[in-house]
Amino acid sequence: MAQDLELITNFMEKSLKREDVIIESSYLKAHTICKNNQLLAKNEGLVAAIHLAHEPPCFVVKLKSLYWELINQLLTDKHFIPQPSQNTGDFYHYQYCEIPPTYEVSCDKVGSLWKTWWIRNKHYKKSVLSLDFLIRTRDSWYPIQEIKVLNQVIFIHTLGSKIPLNETDVVVWLRKL
Repeated sequence: MAQDLELITNFMEKSLKREDVIIESSYLKAHTICKNNQLLAKNEGLVAAIHLAHEPPCFVVKLKSLYWELINQLLTDKHFIPQPSQNTGDFYHYQYCEIPPTYEVSCDKVGSLWKTWWIRNKHYKKSVLSLDFLIRTRDSWYPIQEIKVLNQVIFIHTLGSKIPLNETDVVVWLRKL
């Protein structure tokens, strides 16, 4: 796994510098074809790719890959987040997003957000407008006012909207440090 982490990190760094890659491990291979850096898993095929000439840089990542969580975490740490308007069922498009300095970004299943939000809010009195948690929707950040679970659907309440999500849906959110 350490070898895979090193290879994926190298793939991302070279891709962001617009450099060609040609690296391989026991399970992963990265190479450049026609100005596209591609990361392939031996048992899955294409796992991630980036077109080197695309501006701004955009990583395409296979959602149902064994490597998705690792790649997602590495990209999120670099402030690359999925763009819902461009996502298809199988692949997510990650682009750079400016993150406010006093926040930590997360991209995970909505159940993880609910758990984190619930633990934090059970200890603190709710204010009318809390900026402790923000969710990314409609290409902007919105304060989370409340999260409710009803009939296995998670509802995230923000200013002016109620977002229904399944427990397996992936969301991007900020948590105040």
